[in-house]
Amino acid sequence: TSGLRIGGWAEYAGLDAAANLQYFERMERIGKGFFPGLDTGRGVRWSGRRPSMPDSTPVLSRSTRNPDIFYATGHGHYGLSWAARSADILLSLMAGDDGIAQHFSIGRFNGRAA
Repeated sequence: TSGLRIGGWAEYAGLDAAANLQYFERMERIGKGFFPGLDTGRGVRWSGRRPSMPDSTPVLSRSTRNPDIFYATGHGHYGLSWAARSADILLSLMAGDDGIAQHFSIGRFNGRAA
């Protein structure tokens, strides 16, 4: 495909919340401001979920139910920029070093280490 992608907002809402159409309309106006004559007739309006944690820190953690399962979630808008560091922390966890990983444990929300 080819074309122009216009985006740039974060809406903090519940998991079942529908996208706010006013944001799409605003982005369309901004796009037309930068590119007068922009044809948006064939445009696609899309929104995606970016899970984040209440403390804005991702979860990098071993499952308490199955020690062979590891979690890496809740990065919000920083998934790509956190990718390498998250992988490094998970590798440490897999090797048995809880060190820095304790700060990212899902257990931080219930007072447990993991």
